[in-house]
Amino acid sequence: MVPHLRTLGLDKQLLNNATASCDSPLAPQPALTDLDALLERVRAAGPTVTLTTEGDLAGLPAGLQLTVYRIVQEALTNTLKHAAPTTTIDVAVVATCATVRVAVEDSGPPHTPRKRPRDDRGQGLLGMRERASLYQGTVSTGPNARSGWSVRAQLHLLPPTNPPTSTPTEKHPA
Repeated sequence: MVPHLRTLGLDKQLLNNATASCDSPLAPQPALTDLDALLERVRAAGPTVTLTTEGDLAGLPAGLQLTVYRIVQEALTNTLKHAAPTTTIDVAVVATCATVRVAVEDSGPPHTPRKRPRDDRGQGLLGMRERASLYQGTVSTGPNARSGWSVRAQLHLLPPTNPPTSTPTEKHPA
């Protein structure tokens, strides 16, 4: 486990909210009101984290709030795994009448070679893309101008405007 994750007592299970035991009561799925608590856990590991929001986030459907939360959570998990504890992370969530935009940018690790080989298979990035696709959205990831990494997502609040071109029909025997 990465040292700054160990500091928090966090591992992948905790960040994925999979630590509930059989004796623990069930909790509701996280919403955007839970972002502050998530960011506090990340700050406890060392990074400086800022959150900027715009729009009516509380008015978003619960499923969309969960999707945004999980995208932010995975981006922060990746930063904790791959960047130095002294990194700076900026999180922005902007809701308009038609879309929600999410940006998570970090200042990256120091300019030193990677000390350990990458041991994951990138399932988190795939998961972000799958979640975004539920809302006709996209996720882009890559290096940024701050020598760090960026995750950007755009999700749509409205269903697709193009109806299916054909409607399946059932044929019943006469």
